[in-house]
Amino acid sequence: MEKVVFLLFVALFTTCVAEILPQLFLKERKKWILSGLLCNAITNPLLNVTVLILYAFINDIWVLYSIIILLEVVVLFAEAGTYKLMLGKPLKMCLTVSAICNAFSFAIGLIWNLM
Repeated sequence: MEKVVFLLFVALFTTCVAEILPQLFLKERKKWILSGLLCNAITNPLLNVTVLILYAFINDIWVLYSIIILLEVVVLFAEAGTYKLMLGKPLKMCLTVSAICNAFSFAIGLIWNLM
């Protein structure tokens, strides 16, 4: 159990670092970063615990990957909505930032898992 908790913490930390990097190029970067950290503190553990549970019950890797991609899209919209609520920015901008940040962290996660 301790190993799972540790891996969830590493996943959260890695995601936060990965998603901060694109936000460094935004105006009002401090607000974006703080909002992003809050979003990830909620969505990342929920996503990863859900994936662990699904992994225990789904044997078909392609079905599992399809569900993970769908869940990532849900996270993208949830984070964009949170950015909109917290920062008052246009939804299009929030979706764009969320998409870039999540694509970046998803790619880092894929690379991490291939190692």
